[in-house]
This record gives sequence, structure tokens and C-alpha cells, in this order.
Amino acid sequence: MARTMRPPSAAERWYRHGAELVRAGRYLEAIEPLEQALAYSAEEPEAPWTALLRSYYGLALALGRGELARGRRLCEEATSGSTLRSDMFTNLARVYLRLANRRLAVESLVTALSIDPKNREAWTMLGELGVRRPPVVRFLSRTNPINRALGAMRHRLFGSAPPTL
Repeated sequence: MARTMRPPSAAERWYRHGAELVRAGRYLEAIEPLEQALAYSAEEPEAPWTALLRSYYGLALALGRGELARGRRLCEEATSGSTLRSDMFTNLARVYLRLANRRLAVESLVTALSIDPKNREAWTMLGELGVRRPPVVRFLSRTNPINRALGAMRHRLFGSAPPTL
């Protein structure tokens, strides 16, 4: 039995276009399509992409217009729902970084990686922030030969797991 695909609604088309612009770093341009999607989304409040819409809209407002408080609120609302996706937490981390709140940005990125350990954007952002896992033996320095050997073994066994907070 073949499953029929429904055509995307107007709200979903606006959302997809706006999200594409946000991912391309064109935040100001993304605001209008995302606002259109919000207007149309009232007709389908249970759509699976509505939380993502709020997340992308919050990021666009924060980085495009500098509306940091509103952008933060929208991103936080998106991550408090039942649908959790790693890109929502990555968007929230970007807003926290613009607010110069490094600690909350790192927490959001670690959460993003706990949802999707292969999220390259989150890994890249953590690397740029200089976040590393703690040394295996915490009372020894990171450069101690014992820590270096145990760290290499941990990496071989577990790979690049998110840092613990």
C-alpha cells in the first residue's frame, strides 16, 4: 500500500524557505518568510515543524535585527516542547553566544549532541569555543603522560563523546 504525500501547506512552504535562509546566514531576509509561516501556522498548530519555526524565527530576530530578548524567549520556548531536535539547541546556543553567555551556550550544545551525537554544527561550535573533555585523572595535568595515554585509550574506545559539564 503506497503512502500518498500531501503537498506542503502555505505555512510549511514559508517555513522551509525561511529556515533555508537562516541556515545560509541570511537572517534579515529570513524574517519575512518566517513571519508569514507564523501567520499561516495558526491554521495547523499541531504541525511537526512549528517548534522548529519558533526556533529559527528566534534566531533570525536575534542575529538579524538584534532583538536578543525576544529571540532568546522564542528559542527557549521551542526547546521546552515535546519535540526536541538538536538544531533547536544549536540555534539557542547561537543566541546565547550573541548574548555573551558562554556557559549556557555550551550547555545547549552538549544537549544538542546528546540528542544527535553526529551534529557537525554543534561539534564545530564546541571546538571553536575550546571545550574539551576533562582529563581522565583530574588531579594530574592534562599533559601528564598517564593522562595522555588514558585519554588516547578513552578516545579509541568511546570516540568523540560530548564533554561533561
